Amino acid sequence: MQRDLWLMDKLMCLRSLGAKAFMLLGLGMCLISFPGWRQPLPGPLLQRLERFYGSRPG
Repeated sequence: MQRDLWLMDKLMCLRSLGAKAFMLLGLGMCLISFPGWRQPLPGPLLQRLERFYGSRPG
């Protein structure tokens, strides 16, 4: 039973990490898709988005 609880705990951590990654990628896609949202972003963040998504976001 203790092994099952340990496994459930690890699976919940994995689920949490996956949800956070999904939300961050979704935000990045929104920044790529909607040009009006990109203007207030600082330059280094725009460069990272460009490197990650492979196209110039602005």
